[in-house]
Amino acid sequence: FENPIKTYSHGMKQKITIMSALVHDPKVWILDEPLTGLDPDSIFEVKETMKAHAAKGNIVFFSSHIIDVVERICDKIAIIKYGHIIRTADMKDLEDKKINLENFYRDTVEMADVAAAKATEDAAASRAEEGGKEATV
Repeated sequence: FENPIKTYSHGMKQKITIMSALVHDPKVWILDEPLTGLDPDSIFEVKETMKAHAAKGNIVFFSSHIIDVVERICDKIAIIKYGHIIRTADMKDLEDKKINLENFYRDTVEMADVAAAKATEDAAASRAEEGGKEATV
């Protein structure tokens, strides 16, 4: 206890957080950006641990902005925007259809943005048609 945790590097704090969450061997892991701040060896170990846990029939749910990692680790994905799942996919289906995950992500987000803009336009037009009265649904 000579070195308080607050003096540790971000990567070391991340390792401690992961170890404390997993020490009880829960069947479902929910990890938020678990690879952030880790050195390459630790990243490899965490990825292998995640894969091994899932291979035993358990669930590993994690968030990541690193698409290459998602492609190599996941069997199912969900794309989240503004806190909502906007699309899900099975990685095997994407591979079979030769769909690149980065393009799939970008197309999905673009479609969501277009749909949001259209909904905003429709709502504005609806308010205008009703003489400026506003309703929130």
